[in-house]
This record gives sequence, structure tokens and C-alpha cells, in this order.
Amino acid sequence: MQNTVITYTDPARLAETASFQTYVNSLHLCATNSLREGLVKQYQQEDHEFIHAPIVSAGMLFSKFLGSWSSPAFKLRQFTKLTKLMRGQEAVWGKEFCRAFRHNQIEVLQTMRTLAEIGVRPSELKPATREEQLFQHAWKSLEAEDSDFQRIRSRLSSSDHMEQRLIEALQQCLINMERLPEPITEVVLHGFYFITPLQYRIMSLFREAGIQLVFLNLYDERYPNTFKSVERFLTQWVPIEQWHMVKSSCTTGSGWGDVFASSYEDGLFKPNTAKQEPQVIQFEDFQTFLSHYEGQSETEACYSPGHENVNSRLKDYYPERYPDRHFLAYPIGQYLFHLHHMWDEQKGELVLSEKGLFECFSSGWLQIEEHNARGYTRILEDVLPYFAACRTVSEWRDQVALLREVKTNASDAFDHSTNRFHRMMENPMLRFSFLQVKNSDLALLTRFMEKLFTQAELLFGQKEIHIHEHFERIEQLLNEGPDPESLVDEERELLEDLRKRLHVAYTDEESYYIDDVAQAVALYLGGEFDDEFQESPVPIRKFEDVDAAAFVDNEIHLCSLDEESLPYAAKTLPWPLTRQTVQGLQSPELDMLFIREEVASSTARYLFYNVLSFAKQPVRLSWIRSTEGKKLEESVYIMVLGLPPEKRSVLFQEQETIPPECIVGDMEAALHHLRAFPADAAAEYSLCPRRFYYSFVLKPFSSYRSEFHQQILYQNLLKASFSLSDASPVEIDEQLSAVFPHWPEVRKRYLAEEAQKYRGTFSMSYDPYEGRDYVRGRKLFQLLLSGYTVDDKNLLEPANRAFQINNANETLVKLIEQEELLQLRANPSELCRFCPHLPVCGDGYYPADDKMRSYA
Repeated sequence: MQNTVITYTDPARLAETASFQTYVNSLHLCATNSLREGLVKQYQQEDHEFIHAPIVSAGMLFSKFLGSWSSPAFKLRQFTKLTKLMRGQEAVWGKEFCRAFRHNQIEVLQTMRTLAEIGVRPSELKPATREEQLFQHAWKSLEAEDSDFQRIRSRLSSSDHMEQRLIEALQQCLINMERLPEPITEVVLHGFYFITPLQYRIMSLFREAGIQLVFLNLYDERYPNTFKSVERFLTQWVPIEQWHMVKSSCTTGSGWGDVFASSYEDGLFKPNTAKQEPQVIQFEDFQTFLSHYEGQSETEACYSPGHENVNSRLKDYYPERYPDRHFLAYPIGQYLFHLHHMWDEQKGELVLSEKGLFECFSSGWLQIEEHNARGYTRILEDVLPYFAACRTVSEWRDQVALLREVKTNASDAFDHSTNRFHRMMENPMLRFSFLQVKNSDLALLTRFMEKLFTQAELLFGQKEIHIHEHFERIEQLLNEGPDPESLVDEERELLEDLRKRLHVAYTDEESYYIDDVAQAVALYLGGEFDDEFQESPVPIRKFEDVDAAAFVDNEIHLCSLDEESLPYAAKTLPWPLTRQTVQGLQSPELDMLFIREEVASSTARYLFYNVLSFAKQPVRLSWIRSTEGKKLEESVYIMVLGLPPEKRSVLFQEQETIPPECIVGDMEAALHHLRAFPADAAAEYSLCPRRFYYSFVLKPFSSYRSEFHQQILYQNLLKASFSLSDASPVEIDEQLSAVFPHWPEVRKRYLAEEAQKYRGTFSMSYDPYEGRDYVRGRKLFQLLLSGYTVDDKNLLEPANRAFQINNANETLVKLIEQEELLQLRANPSELCRFCPHLPVCGDGYYPADDKMRSYA
């Protein structure tokens, strides 16, 4: 039966396309799910239905057609087998080649799977490079171990019983089978402006089975350079002279799509002034884009060629808008993912990073009795600086023991006042975050760590393991987690699904090296093996989804359209195959790769034209200028429109913010309470009321977490010891050095030398407070510095004055009394870099912004 191509010039007027009327009762297969959704909404409404047969996305149908071959569990097993086969080949292959194959192993497996799907056998390859020789060897070895490659090759090489196979796949797509024509004599293929090798193979099987292929696509013959991809792919099936075209009724151009498309032809159309022009926005940085998104997310539909990166960043701010059922969207997934990343293949042992430990704690899946580690993440942040040099589990265990010892010794050297201010002024060691943690909290923190290590050792305690054994251990770990009743419904369902898969997915008795299993399971949990045909809805959709622009009711926003995102870069060939080898296979399916490479730029133009021409609402085009340290200009697609961009930036703009806290209630009682505060509190208030709030209202007093701050504290500790102790500088240096074993000796020697030079900055004056005298040099442990000059002005002068007056009534209470409402606003300055609360203060100044702020 002869194939057919039918084109139209307006997706919303498909019902007027006479040559398509014959096929309104035929099975309708869409290239993308977005186009399927749009067609269902436009042409299958009860009151005015035009297409009567089922409309299905190619991704969903092909996934069901391939069966278990496309499942994540299937790919996990293949990946693990491939890893085992490549292990031990270093002596034969060489270190560099082994490293390259392990680094690109996902691509290697995908290339093998793609070739098998289109019927190619390993013996048919004619390797032209050493990499291809090794690839062929690995592929042959894997196929000898895994009969599924031959099974899928046979399944996709025969058109026998194709109608029945097609019906069985459609039944799994949850469509109304009563609407399916009997028999299936033709399939409408809608929106295939490019075709993949697998799509070409399955379409060929349809044709061999006597099923007519009816290609339906947007096409405007006035713009051959914009529709080149449509022409190149569809002429593989039907010569263009035989196409049934609907010609454009417009000869002069009237819309912005015409302006854009005509710029790539000999003529250039001017826009019709009656058409609203697209809005072009240059966002200075991601925060500026985020500010726009927060205000417009309900009214606009966002698409981007860089959707993965934009979604990744947005998810940090709006995790609730990513309602997927992916493992990593839930605590158990995060916990298992980071547990498997603890195994270091190179070292062959458990290795734990600060980030990994923090992620495991914050997952909510680490629990001891009624205590959940998620509630101890802030305490963990306090102690993490002490573990900066730790990597292996044994190093973490040793450092925990050392911290407990150091904390005990440091505590014994000082009195143990119950008053927070006396405790703060008498013990400078408490300014180090890891030394001010309560002993009870440290003990529980240690138990959490030990449980984490024990569970990791349970998973990775032997050299080789069967996959089903490893999954049995994962299930044991799950049983030790939180009570299922404490989980949200979705997570409880996900957990049950995981348990079922642990029981039924792996029945082979082959054993694998534990590091191979660890790597494969980590990739599995990270989504690397997910069914490529299944997509979860996300706020920023991929650029290809704008093929349904004509059916989108909201305003369309094409974002992140910078010079690096559009036009598309040419698609690369599957690794490690070369062009010569791929061409040598003489496969029409693989020719699709070369055609797609050839028309990559026109594919993007086709989509851009689609939006500008057929969007129902005004179109918004934008890009982010400052990204990852680079300054990016707009895409050339925006440039050719000739529209001036609206430049937006929120950097350093004054904003009205809601104060973090106000003191309310009995003001006189509050002021009486504040009169008992020491000069230390008044000093902080004089510098920044917000800092005072964080240090003395939210906490008993502040401590420092960052290594930058702690190194200054260490220097000040040395200065104080040089001034107050009778011991020699060498003895002092040795004693204090032992308290900080996590720092390199060379760093501590440098800090000691600097402390010797500036030991005179430690003030030996004394200030009385509630019957005791405290050395004024203590302010170095509170503020880190005694002076900091900017433009000939000492920014710490207000704090120094508060210490000299040493009267909270004068330097704190009277200032507060003058305020009508105590709002505790921030007073940002260059001193912010020395503030322990900078990471949580939205108004703070960062050193990296000094230069930009000077131009503001």
C-alpha cells in the first residue's frame, strides 16, 4: 500500500484540510505527547469531535511495544553484566581505554541496544579504530551472556502478526479500544519532523505488514530553509512531488513567524503592525528570572532548550512542583542513592563526603528510637568543619572519638556557669561551632553516624554478591527505617513498589563485584535507566514540546534562549562509533542520524516558527545573561526579530522586606531584660540589629561554622594565649595545634606566625559584668577583628565604643526606645563577610559582589 504525506499550514485549522478527511477514523500516532494532548483537546471534544479514532503518543506505544526491554530493571541488569565483562580487561585493553569505556559505559550500552533494535549484529561491524574493536569485543561478549539482545533483534526484524502485536501494545496504553478501527489498515503519523532509528524500524514493520503510513505535518513551501527537516525526513518515505499540500493563503507575510522564517530566505517580510510583537526580556541572572517566574508561573507555559538545567535549579526553590514518582523525589531514594555513592571503586572501600553525610541525615530515613536524624542537621552542620579531612569510615570514626576527647579537655579548662553571658565571655572555645555542641547531642550524632556506617557495611561488606542478595539487604535496611505510618501516601506506595521489584526483578544467580553493583544501583536510583519514552510533567518543558503551541491556552514563554542554546548543535554519533563505521553498515535506520545532524538548525527554526505563528496568546522570549560565571548574549533567533530587549535585574535594588521579628508584648519588661545584657550584645546591635537578633534572640550566643571564620578564631586564640599565658609560644602552639588535628600543619604554622606579628591587637583591658571581670580582648572571638577600615572609616568603631562605655542601658536600651517598632533590620556592609549569620541573611553583602556594588 502506498505511503502518503499530507501537509497543512495552520494546526488549528486541520479540519479544513480536505485530503485528511479520509483518515479521521484512522489510528492517530503523534511524535510527542504534547502534540497528542493538544490534538485531543482541540479535535476530540464531545460537542465538536473531528478525529474519531484513538490518538496515542509514539513514546507510549513504542514503550509498550518493546515490553520489558525498555524497563529500568532490564537496563540495570545489562549494565551490571557489561561492567563485569569489562572488569579485568585492563591488561588487554590498556588503562586509558578501560577508563574511557567505564567513563562512557551508559553510552556504550545504549549504542549496543540501539544497534540491536535496528537488527545489526556485532559481527557486521567493521571497526576502524581501537575503540571500535574493543566495543565490538565487549558487545559480542555481552550478547553471549544475554540472550535478550537476540530476542529484541528478532522481535523487531519480523512483521508477522503485526496488527495483533500493535493491538496488544495499544491495550496497555489505556485507550478506548472500542474506537480502534478494525482492521488497522493505516496509521496517521503526525508531527514527525525528525525520525529516530527505532521509529524508522517500527514504521518499516508497519509498512511490511501492509499498514499504510499517512504522514501528517505542518509545512509551508514558502520557507524551505525552516521546513528543511520535515522535507528531508518525510521524503525518505514519499517524494515531495507526491505530497498533498495545503498552500498558504498569505503571500506577503503578516505575523512574526513570517518575519522570522523569511529572514532565512531571499525575501524579508515586514511584520503586520496589527500583530502584537513578542516581548523580549534579558534577565541579568537566575535570581531575576526566578523573581519573574514566581509572579507569572500560574499564567504562562514555559519551554526551554535548556530545560534540564533550569528545572534542576527551580526544583531547589519549588520541590512541590515536581510531582514525579522518581526515587530521588523521596527521602528513601535520597538515602539509598547516597549510601551507594559511599562506595569508592578506586579505593575499594567505603568513602563518605560531608555532602553525602548531610544528605543522608536530611533524607529523614536515618532514625534511632524516637529520634530522626533530620532534626539534627543543624547540629551536624556545627560539627562538620571538624571532619573536613575525613574520607574513609575509619577516619570518621577516629575523628568522632577525638572530638569527644578534645571537647572534654577544652571544657575542663573553664568554669561551667549556667548564665549564658558568663559562659560566653569566659570560654572562647565555644565560638567554634563544633565545641559548643551539647555532649548529649554529640552522643546521639555519633550513634546516627555509626548506624549509617553499619548499614553501608551491610550493603558492601563482601567482595562479590548476587544482585538479589544485595536487594535483600536493601529490604533489611528499609525495615529499619521510619514507621510506614509516618510516611506520606505517595512515599508509602513507592516503598511498596520498590519492595515488589526487589522480590521479582532479579532471579539470576550470577555474582558480581560489589563495586559494580554499587555503581549500577546508584545509576538506577539516579534515573539513568528510566524508560526514555516516559516523561514526568515539569514546570519548564523541553523545547520540542512547543510543537503543540497552537493548542496552548496560556501565554507561552520561551526561556533561556541564549547564544549557546539555539540554534541546536549537531547531534553526535553514538559512542564510540565513527562516521566511517556507521556508514559502512548501510542501514537506512542509521541514516536518520546523519539527516538529523544535517538539519539540526532547521529543526530548531521549525519549532521557533511554530510558536511565533500559532500561539494563541502573546509570546515571551527571554534569556539569562549571567550564567555560571559567563556573560551570554541572546540567541540569533531573537536577534533576527530586531526587537529591543527589556533589561531586568534585582541585584542591589532596595526592597521592602517583612522584618524577621518584632518584639511585642510588655515593652517595659523587655527593656528591663535588655538592661542586663553585656556590652557584647550592645556591640552587635550597634553594628547590625539583624545580627543582634540572630546572635542573642534566636540563640544564647553565636558560634562560627565556616573554615574562613574558624581560622581567624584560631589566630585570635593564639593571640590571647600569648598575652595571658606564661607558657612559651612554642608550647602554646603545640597545645592548640592538638585541638585542631583536621587542619594541615603548614596552615597552623602560618596562622601561628601571623598571630605572633599581631599579638598586640588583643586588648588587656578588663570589663566588669555582674561581679566578674572579663578581658576586653574577648571581642576578637565575637567580632573576629578589632578594626576594619573602608574609605578611611573604621567600620567597627560603633562596637568599640559600646565596649568602652560598657553600659547596655546607654548603648542598647536607649537605641531601642527610640524606635517606634523594633524591626531589627539588617545593616549590610563589608563587615558581613565576618558575620556568622551571612548564609541565612537575605540582605547580607558577599565579597564576590564588592566590585559590582561599587558601580551600583
